[in-house]
Amino acid sequence: LKLSAAGKTATELLQQLAVESNKSIAELLKIDKRIGRADMKRAKAAYRAMIIDRIAAGSVYLAELWSRSLGWKYDSERFFNFTPAPGFIAPGADRAIDATQAK
Repeated sequence: LKLSAAGKTATELLQQLAVESNKSIAELLKIDKRIGRADMKRAKAAYRAMIIDRIAAGSVYLAELWSRSLGWKYDSERFFNFTPAPGFIAPGADRAIDATQAK
């Protein structure tokens, strides 16, 4: 699985993920026509590789988006970013806007 993220905006990354996922549609329909929907256990087994592939791809894209948005870097050991004390946003619409823009 390779992510070419250099120089791309978050929107472009999401579009890239959608394009990649779209490439699976022909295979998905082929499996659907062959297996049908009567036996869900059999269908689940037929789609297993495709499901794993798409979850893995989504995870890689999510890691890249988190890295950009939160300043978090994936360290090959954990895929989470736990913040025990989230930033305070003051009550009130105008104050909330100011609080979110504060550094």
